[in-house]
Amino acid sequence: MWLGPGAAKAVDAPLGERGHAVNYVREDSLGRVWLGHARRGILRWDPAARALVEEVGPAFTQTPTLGAYGMREDRLRRLWVGTSAGLLVREPDGRWRIFTDRDGLQASWVRGIEFLQDGTAWLNYQEPVGLTRVRLDAHGLTVVEHKTSGRGLASDLVYAVRADLHGHVWA
Repeated sequence: MWLGPGAAKAVDAPLGERGHAVNYVREDSLGRVWLGHARRGILRWDPAARALVEEVGPAFTQTPTLGAYGMREDRLRRLWVGTSAGLLVREPDGRWRIFTDRDGLQASWVRGIEFLQDGTAWLNYQEPVGLTRVRLDAHGLTVVEHKTSGRGLASDLVYAVRADLHGHVWA
């Protein structure tokens, strides 16, 4: 559903079958609307066609389904998406990269992302494995640190992570 500007009541959005089971919606700095689907991955709203376009689906990750959750855009206009198959990053040129436990993540199911002022990002997971702080550059993903219970966290199960204006990180 969507709620138009000044509207008092939401109406069904003309998204078709792909519009069901959407987990997340985000508008990027260029005005593009991105949707995270529970099974079909990352969808983009094409206003000219008035349809959802599959940007990254299960075929890209070689998995039967692809759930897409938290989406954030960094200051370099890269779109970071936590998915059931790892962290997906869309470069400004439209190229997608994937990072998984093979790249140092604690688990492949990334649920959320939060950027810090220094350009690093905290990732939280579906599994109870704590938090991972990463840095991304042209060479790839670098793990800066992991936080777990006994090493900075009261619990390894983290539902969300956010940084406030004072630089405090809330988990």
